[in-house]
Amino acid sequence: MFNFVYQSSFKSELYQSDHRQLVLFLDKRSLILSATGSTNRPLSRSTIKYQYDHMDSTLWDSFSAATDVFASSNSTLLGLNNSSIRTTKHLNSIWDNLRTGIIQAAKTHISHFQVRPTSSERIPKPITTLQLRIKSLNRIYYQFRASLLNQQLWLNNDRWQDLKTALSNILAQMPTYPPTSFVSFLTQENVWSEKKKIHHML
Repeated sequence: MFNFVYQSSFKSELYQSDHRQLVLFLDKRSLILSATGSTNRPLSRSTIKYQYDHMDSTLWDSFSAATDVFASSNSTLLGLNNSSIRTTKHLNSIWDNLRTGIIQAAKTHISHFQVRPTSSERIPKPITTLQLRIKSLNRIYYQFRASLLNQQLWLNNDRWQDLKTALSNILAQMPTYPPTSFVSFLTQENVWSEKKKIHHML
């Protein structure tokens, strides 16, 4: 914490989330002048993505049998009972061995492939879809920023019709969101309320 020049967190006003945004400023001297700071950068490694939808009862049985064989032949796991674990170190050792056995069985019996660090497949598809939706909404919402509306510089009718179509498409991907309609034309009387509708979608 002593390297932080300033840190704070706040709730986002652009979208609903139980996460808070973090603002952090670092002293650049702790980054540039540190000899070890540049050598501790973690390497980008590919990860394994398992295709669970390709599994059937036979494959799951094979996976289960492989984990049983590993547990029965592992000296740390063999004879494990309720009174075996007496220290945190022992507990961590047991977990490491269990994880090793599960991963070995998964690589053998569950279809999988390698995913590169730069691949979008590292992120689950529902999350990727949500990110794209939020990005589109943010672009639309930005065109309703207060500095423009205060100068009565809102969208012309053709552009508004295009954005209404985009908003309708986004709403179609949000089946649990309350039905929402937008005005035919933007005016000084309704432009702020339309902005509020878009804000609520975020």
